[in-house]
Amino acid sequence: MTGLGQSILEEGIECGMERGIEYGMERGMERGIERGKEKAEAELNQLYGCLLKRKRYADLERATSDKAFREHLFAELFPEDANK
Repeated sequence: MTGLGQSILEEGIECGMERGIEYGMERGMERGIERGKEKAEAELNQLYGCLLKRKRYADLERATSDKAFREHLFAELFPEDANK
């Protein structure tokens, strides 16, 4: 292979690697976001279910709109998970 051919080949490989890395990072971020959404949904369902079971309807209503209160409830009701 000529020097020019080798140079073109190396440039193509480098370009392909850059594209592959970019694609992999995008896919990884998408998967991470999706997993985060699923985890958040499961945690909220667990909290809301617990509040319903305990008939804490006013707390449930407030928890739907008050993030700080939700965090307080998580710490109160699931202390084993508070350090995660």
